[in-house]
Amino acid sequence: MTNTPANASTCLLLTATIKVKEDMVFTTRKDTNTRLNDYKQALTLWLAHPDIKSLVLVENSGSDISELREIANQTPEKNVEFLSFKVPEFDGEMICLQYAIEHSQLLARSPQFVKVTGRYFLRNATDFLHFADSRRDAAIICDMLLNLTWADSRVFAGTTDFLRNYLFPLKEEVNDSQGSNFEHVLARAVHACMANCGAWAEPPFPLEVQGVSGSQDRGWQVSLKDKFKLRIRHNLFARFLGTAPR
Repeated sequence: MTNTPANASTCLLLTATIKVKEDMVFTTRKDTNTRLNDYKQALTLWLAHPDIKSLVLVENSGSDISELREIANQTPEKNVEFLSFKVPEFDGEMICLQYAIEHSQLLARSPQFVKVTGRYFLRNATDFLHFADSRRDAAIICDMLLNLTWADSRVFAGTTDFLRNYLFPLKEEVNDSQGSNFEHVLARAVHACMANCGAWAEPPFPLEVQGVSGSQDRGWQVSLKDKFKLRIRHNLFARFLGTAPR
C-alpha cells in the first residue's frame, strides 16, 4: 500500500485510445482525427475545472499526443502527467488502467482517483468530485445497473488498491465477443471487494456525461425528464441499500 498524506487531492485519470483498429468490435467512432478532437475538447474542460489539481492521461495506441500536451501547457498551475504506450494485441480500459497504476508518479502519490473515459466530461463533475472526497472510506464508487451485474465504467472513483487487488486479477475475463465486457468485470470486482469487507458507494445522483459514445457514435442525451427519472431511481436504490439520508 502506498503511503500518502491524508489531505492529498484526488487525481483525475483519463483513459484514451486515439487510433482504434479497423477490426475493433463494438466501436463505431473510429476516425483518428475525430477521436483526437474529442480528447482535446474534454481535456480542455477538465483542466478548466477548479477542483482538478492533478490529472493523468494515459493513451494506449502509441499515437502522437503533442496537441494534448500543448493544451496542458496552457495551465502550468495544474499537475498534469501524460503516459503513452502501444498495446500489441488489443485495446481496452483494463490495460490502460494497469499501465497507469504501474507508471504514474501522480497516482502513486494520490490516495484516491477519479477515472473518466478521456473523450468525456461530466456536467455535474463538481458534485461527483465532492461526493468522492466525502467517501474516502469507499474502495470503489460507481453506478451499478442490471441487478448489480453491470458497472458504469465511463466515470468511477476508487483507490489504487481496489484496482490491484480486485479488478486487475479479473483481466482475463474481459471478452467483448463473448458478452463479458469491461463493465461486467468491473461489477464482479466490486462484489469481490464487498465480499472481503470493502466498501462500495453508489453516487446519490445520475451521472451527466457529456461527449459522444465511441460504440454508437452519438452524443449522450439526458433530458430533464430523464434526469428526474434517474434521480428517482437513485433515491429508491439508495433507500434499498440503506444509504439514503434520513
